[in-house]
Amino acid sequence: CDLPPVVDESTPLRASGLYGLAKVEGERETLAAASGGMETSVLRMASMYAPSWLFNVRKRVAPPVVGRWIHFALDATTPRYSLCSRNLGVEAVARLVDGRLPPTTYNVADSHIYSQDEIRRAISRVEGARPVLPIPSAAPRMALRILDAVLPAGPRRDRSRSRYWKFCERNV
Repeated sequence: CDLPPVVDESTPLRASGLYGLAKVEGERETLAAASGGMETSVLRMASMYAPSWLFNVRKRVAPPVVGRWIHFALDATTPRYSLCSRNLGVEAVARLVDGRLPPTTYNVADSHIYSQDEIRRAISRVEGARPVLPIPSAAPRMALRILDAVLPAGPRRDRSRSRYWKFCERNV
């Protein structure tokens, strides 16, 4: 399922896994409350980061276990990921709470679109340099097809697909 080059507030929701489904359902419930006359807002935060909070960002350069020892590069210099600094997330919430933003749905992300190389360098500055292994784009796609064929539908397959999307596909 391909996403458009840039996802905005009008892009149809596409959930992946139980976590994504829960977020979509929560947003629908929030917007349903608005139909009853209650003012509501939705903040869709991109993956958030801070120097002491890199877990969700690290997934863009390495799988969770292997990433302690090595980073991968897949088309490393192409801008591919929207992220949200913790400070920007806090500012968005503050603006909404104090009335500087009208009630509606907002995608919240830094204005810069990050490449894997930028993410890897930022993580290396915080955690120390790791060897970088370039991989061809066909390799993870082939691994995903094999996992889809081998794993039954369920949480393990959902996690594998989620990891693939975080690492391999554009997320802007």
